[in-house]
This record gives sequence, structure tokens and C-alpha cells, in this order.
Amino acid sequence: MKNFVADQFSNAVDVAKYVVENLNRLEKETKLWHDTFFSSSLPSYVLDAVSSQVSTIRTNTCMLLADGSFFAFEGCGDNAGCCPMNCTHVWNYEQSLAHLFPSLERSMRNTDFLHNIREDNSMAFRTLIPLGPYHWKYKPAADGQMGCVMKAYREWKFSGDTEWLRTIWPGVKKALEYAWTKEKGWDPNKDGVMEGEQHNTYDIEFYGPNTMMGSLYLGALKAASEMARALGETEKANEYLSLYKKGSRIYDSELWNGSYFIQKVKVMPGIEVPERLRTPENIRCACKQPPGGKKVSLEKGEVIPKYQYGEGCLSDQLLGQWFAYVSGLGNLLSPEHTKKAVKSIFDYNWRRHIGDFSNVQRVYALNDDAGLLLCTWPFGKRPKLPFVYSDEVWTGIEYQVAAHLIYEGWLKEGLSIVKGVRDRYDGLRRNPWDEVECGHHYARAMSSWSLLLALSGAHYDGIEKSITFGPRINREDFQCFWSAGSGWGKFKESVQNDNLKSSLIIEYGELNIKQFTLNNLRKLPKNAKVKLNNQELEFEIKTEDKSCTVIFSKILKMQKDDVLIVEF
Repeated sequence: MKNFVADQFSNAVDVAKYVVENLNRLEKETKLWHDTFFSSSLPSYVLDAVSSQVSTIRTNTCMLLADGSFFAFEGCGDNAGCCPMNCTHVWNYEQSLAHLFPSLERSMRNTDFLHNIREDNSMAFRTLIPLGPYHWKYKPAADGQMGCVMKAYREWKFSGDTEWLRTIWPGVKKALEYAWTKEKGWDPNKDGVMEGEQHNTYDIEFYGPNTMMGSLYLGALKAASEMARALGETEKANEYLSLYKKGSRIYDSELWNGSYFIQKVKVMPGIEVPERLRTPENIRCACKQPPGGKKVSLEKGEVIPKYQYGEGCLSDQLLGQWFAYVSGLGNLLSPEHTKKAVKSIFDYNWRRHIGDFSNVQRVYALNDDAGLLLCTWPFGKRPKLPFVYSDEVWTGIEYQVAAHLIYEGWLKEGLSIVKGVRDRYDGLRRNPWDEVECGHHYARAMSSWSLLLALSGAHYDGIEKSITFGPRINREDFQCFWSAGSGWGKFKESVQNDNLKSSLIIEYGELNIKQFTLNNLRKLPKNAKVKLNNQELEFEIKTEDKSCTVIFSKILKMQKDDVLIVEF
């Protein structure tokens, strides 16, 4: 295999010549990106979290081959890549590559759906390279496979390329429908709820309904419904949408405990739990007796698998809902329950001083560090053997939860988590560009890009040719970076004397838009002024709730240095 650079230059002299001839441009464009990104009203620790983890793309975690295909480990070991390649469940969390280099992200979807779908329609969740007539030999990952369907939706909407979607669509359908077409699979009774054996990113299997897998499944069904409709497959679109609605109702009614969503641990009839994964019926030892004497871990004859979380408060319980907000899919479960559940995650799992908590697994935070535990059991009933990583702290999940908190309006709580993570990686305690999990420069931490999206309310839809903003912080004087694949720039908004002024500035590339939406408004406009480079435009306004959409009479083809201003 040859990497991309190998085909760009024949030798070191060519490289030096290119640098000399292009140095001024390279310096200018690099400084432009830096200045555009950091000339922001977002908190410094948020900018630090977002920008520092982008650097992972340029480490040995990632590789770009000569044909433009992109592959990546989960992270870097000291001497080699850590955990090969394109791991679907870890890369579910990453948002940086998808929003900065979307063509590279689409190459990963090509690998997922054009190469890694096996004969039984399951997806290999790791990729063997160079690509060939072989696959990773292990069971499929439920979270990774459903997440890839959601990622296909994200890439389609962000690129606006329906022809590209058409090429991978057969694989997308196979991956989704595997959930109910596989005998003894994830959802064999096709009720929109995963009940079977669900391998996942914790390197174990969950048994029974849970919203970590379930929210990704619901997101995949909702996304596939929209993609099918766009491709003219109305019957499939209706089938997927009906299944999504049914599953959403069941998850919400059966797993909500009043504070958060739980797992109902049960082994589906016909599924055999391996002996090594069974909780022992009775343990006899000569150790000291606890108060009240020893008790068996389960009733005789009952099969309860190890490594579940049951009635615990799982930090990842709404993973699919976070992804749905990022990709523009909206609510998947009850909005009221979702908002309360993510606040419960903060209330029960966030530790301001992690040293007060005992963890016998891998240590990523200690002493006076703050951190978000992967799972807690605030109302008791912690399993004898919960999933192995439950007491650990992972930055990729911390950023995911922080962004979700911000999306739901829990601004203070979300920012507290981000500040806590960056205090751990402050350059003195730990390397600020190297957030560690299973390896250095770990890909999951690139979920930090979603913080920028949540705080700015930024969302670009290449199909609708629309761009949206809705700042959730510093609205009176707001500024931040945005990206839309074909270009990037900055968004500004200010409020003076109850008058709002919003500016969209193109710093690099181009942007084609038909609609410009402002969300989270305190008041709706009765009239507005809209100008592109000081030239008034023809438009109409649509208002709804706290949202205002400016619809242009024709597509605006904005170029570098163009400035669009909306005032009302």
C-alpha cells in the first residue's frame, strides 16, 4: 500500500521545491484557519477541546492511501496502531473528520457498505487492509452497524450528493434489515426494539432492551426512512418510519424509570449464553461473612449474563439521540424524558473529585481530577459483575454527554464537563493533544467537535441547501467558526437595543444556500433586511416557535470574502 503523499512527490527534493514555491500561500491559509477558529466568543476551554482533538487526524491513528481512501486505528500504541481498522463503534463518536474533511469520511462509508457487508448482511466492524475478498471474523457490533446507517445519512445530508447515496444504498438497507432478518438476531420479532445479543463498544454483549443500542437503532430507522423516500422507495420509507415509531413508544414506556432509561436484562429464547459469560449461581469461599450472611447471586437455574448494567445510569444511554441532534434528525424518544435523563447522567455520574471513587480498572483520572463515570447505580442494584469498563472515565463519552446537555439547555452542566476534561489535559498533568483511552490520540475524543455544533446551533444541509445557527451562549455578542464541506468561515451575531444582526462570512471555499435559519430567538421579526455584500436581496421569511428562516428567491452562490447579513 502507498500513502497519499507517496504519489504526490517523487523525492525529498520535490517536497522542498513545493514548500518553497507555496510557502506564502500555505502560511497564509494556515493562519487564516487559525485566526478564524480562535477569534471566537466560545469559552477558551471549549476551543481547546475542539481544536486539540482535530490533531488526531494528523497522527499515526489515521492514514490516507494513494487512491484517496481513508483508514484509521482506534488510537496509537507506543510502537504500532491500536486496534485496527475503521472500528465502527469507536468511530461512531467522531465528528471532526466528518465536518472538516467530509470526502474522507465518505470514503469510510464506501468501505462500510461496499466492502464490509458480509453474506448474511452483517457488517464487519473492523476492516482488514489492503481490501480484498475477506472480512474481519467476529460477530457484528450492534452499535457500530446502526451507527454506520446514521453516518451514511450524515454524509448524504452534509454533501448534498444523492448519487453517492444511491451507490451505497443497497448496503445500507442490508445493514439495517439485518436487525430483523437474522434468525435470533437483534430484533427478530421486528417491533423496533433490540432484544437479542448486542455486541458493543464496551467489548461485551448486552442482552435485552437498552437505549444505548436502542437509540442508535431508532436513529438508523428514522434516517433510513428519509433516505429511502429521497430515492423513491416510498414503501421502504413507510416501513422504516412505522418501525421507528413503534420502537420509540416501547423503549419510552418500558425502560423509563422516572429519572433515566435503564436496561431490562433478559436472554431471548433460543439464545445460548456462553458459560464464561454466565453469572455463577453460588460462590463459596473462606472469606469473611458480610452482614446478614452471604447470598447467592441469582435464583437457581436462572441464567443471568455477566457484564450488564441493568438499572444503572449509563452515560451512553442516549448516544443515538446525541447523534440525531448532530445530524439533524431531531427527537427519537420523549423530549421530556430525554432532557431529564441527560441531566440525571450529570447528576449521578459526574465526579468533581474522582479520587473519592474507587476504580480497579484502567485509570484515566485520579486524585482531584474531575470526571464522568461510564455508569453508576444511584438507586442500588449494581450487578455483581457489571460491564468491565463501568467505573472508568472516557473523554469521548464526556464530550458526547456535554454536547447533549447543551443541546437540551443544560448549559452550565455541559460546560462543567468540558472544563473538567481540559483541566485534566492542561499540559502539566497530561498532553493536551493526546487524550488517551485504548491507545494515544484516541479517535473517540473527536466527539468534541459536537461541542461547537451544540453551542452555535450550527447545522448545514446540502440537500436542502440550508444553513442554520442558534447560539446557546453569549448571544449579545457571539462569534464562532463554521464548516460546510465546500467552505468554511465565521458566523457573528449581536443584539443591541433589542435589534438582532447576524452575519455569515465566507473565509475559504464556497457555499451554496437557499435558506438561512436562525433558532433560539427571543423574539420573532415582523420585517427584516437581508444583504449580500451590501446588495439587498429578494427573500421571504418563515417563522415558527423561536425560529426564523430566510428563504431566498434563488440559490446564493457565495464565494470567499462574501458577507451575508440579516437584520431585524
